[in-house]
Amino acid sequence: YLTEKLASGEIKLKNKLTERITFHDPCDLARYSMVDPPRKILKAIAEDFVEMPFHGKDTICCGGGGLMEAVDSNLRSNVTMKRIRLAEKVGAKILATSCGGCKYYLSQAATQSNSEIIVKDLTELVYECME
Repeated sequence: YLTEKLASGEIKLKNKLTERITFHDPCDLARYSMVDPPRKILKAIAEDFVEMPFHGKDTICCGGGGLMEAVDSNLRSNVTMKRIRLAEKVGAKILATSCGGCKYYLSQAATQSNSEIIVKDLTELVYECME
């Protein structure tokens, strides 16, 4: 939806984000091969978009999938922290995602680890760039 609105000019951008941004592909979108639209959006709104390891169809879970929190909260925490470390490794200041659950768990991990990474939803970033 957002890619179509940006391409048609219905959503007008006033600026691009200057911070380095990376993207966490939610499992559901990656498994259904919905990996290109978020990147088209990020390339339209960000001056410095970088991929982190395990992206696109090869993404890894944020740690929140499959009720992992209920089954093994330590494992969930370790998986989520790994994703934060991968975002830090590529020098990202913002870790974008398009899943509410991913945003919740990744934000929690960033806070708990005192990371400077800011986790935001892709739609939030588009809004920040709109006229």
